[in-house]
Amino acid sequence: MANSVGRFPKGSKGAYRDRNFTPPRKPKRVSPFQKGFVWGATVSLTAAISSIVGASIALVSPSSLNLSQLFSAAKFPQTNSNPQTSNEGLEILLQHTLTRPVNILVMGIDPVRDVPKGTPESFAGRSDTILLMRFDPSDRSVRLLSIPRDSRVEIPGVGYDKINEANTHGGPAFASRVVSRSLNDVVIDRYVRVTTEAFRELVDLVGGVEVLVPYSMSYRDLSQNLEINLQAGWQTLNGDQAEQFVRFRKDKLGDIERVQRQQVLLKALQKRLYSPAMLPRLPQAIRIFSNM
Repeated sequence: MANSVGRFPKGSKGAYRDRNFTPPRKPKRVSPFQKGFVWGATVSLTAAISSIVGASIALVSPSSLNLSQLFSAAKFPQTNSNPQTSNEGLEILLQHTLTRPVNILVMGIDPVRDVPKGTPESFAGRSDTILLMRFDPSDRSVRLLSIPRDSRVEIPGVGYDKINEANTHGGPAFASRVVSRSLNDVVIDRYVRVTTEAFRELVDLVGGVEVLVPYSMSYRDLSQNLEINLQAGWQTLNGDQAEQFVRFRKDKLGDIERVQRQQVLLKALQKRLYSPAMLPRLPQAIRIFSNM
């Protein structure tokens, strides 16, 4: 429905890091929790929501910024549950155990006009948000790195183009390889493609997020079918308003301020997630990710 998740073909060792490659075959799609990498119910849902937030995080250029400005970490609380594995029923949050750090590429896909939601074609748009998530079992953390959508890179068979066009030319695995070699062949173990629909649903599910809107935000973008109208001040944003908050593009500092604002939203989501009130809503959250 709102996201697609995939692993890489057998023989690839779960990662792409070569410089000479041809577009790969499309990997088999699996549901998020069938092949996910999580180590506890709380961590599982946090990772899922982090992925959705990643689908709306702004992108900044490393050519003009210190990379530390793009890097943030979210520590997770320890859980008492023992890791488990199973071939079925993983949609009810059975856990897998990580034995090494795992990198997951999150791509926020632009809506494709005149295409039914949830169809393969609906994920064929540009990945205007690109986020690399690193799950590290040594300290039970998830780290996030935004990648500039307008970065011009060499796309095999195409030439130099914006990195956000890679998904349109060859699909998610192909885009993963383009991103990998653009980041000095960083290992990418999985990909996740998400849409803003799931983002809105999850924000509504947790009861909204409380953030400080630093100033009034108002404009209409007909090309993106987006209307933003937020007033300044502390407020609890619903899913639609949260999407406006993370997609607003007319900041004085450009993408730098946009990234900072969207990291604020991520922390607000995590705060809601850890609330005891979320426990009865876990099955509904899982259904959001399970309905493809």
